[in-house]
Amino acid sequence: MKRKPYPLVMALAALLLVTACKKNNTEKPFIEDKNLTSCPIGGNCQYLFTEHADLGAQTNFIPGDYRLFWYHRATAGVTTRAYLKTPMQGDKFELNKTDLLNGKVAIESGCPTCFSIPMVITDGYVKGINTTPKARADQAVWLIEAKIIRTPVDNPGAVSDTLSFKQKFTPNFIFD
Repeated sequence: MKRKPYPLVMALAALLLVTACKKNNTEKPFIEDKNLTSCPIGGNCQYLFTEHADLGAQTNFIPGDYRLFWYHRATAGVTTRAYLKTPMQGDKFELNKTDLLNGKVAIESGCPTCFSIPMVITDGYVKGINTTPKARADQAVWLIEAKIIRTPVDNPGAVSDTLSFKQKFTPNFIFD
């Protein structure tokens, strides 16, 4: 009597199906909580955020529809501030080049003793994740990673300036 290969074929098919459906856990994290940007020795740095805010004239804060993050770094007479307008909803976000070009990021640089060239944002990204999603908003900690590329307004093909940072941002408000 000749044996039918159906049980063997079915066993091989089941094995292939199980291995094909196995979840691949090598997915890279949205942002790694490693190699955070440090504040230079003797510098003054702030990494803060507030909610329901926007930027007005001269980058003053006004009521708005954004979770507004700000990065402040002052060292040896040079001050850099970056303001990030991000969505209020969700526990993570990502701003792409189009978002940056459409004004979701503003950068101010100041140096009272040096000549500054007006710069415009030309590329980059910003992404963030709430590392404490179950905490109240005024106790949340957000991990933000940014790479923002700027070039001179009058010479877009010139050498660019890149602002990069990865840091934990804490709230600058209290709910009670």
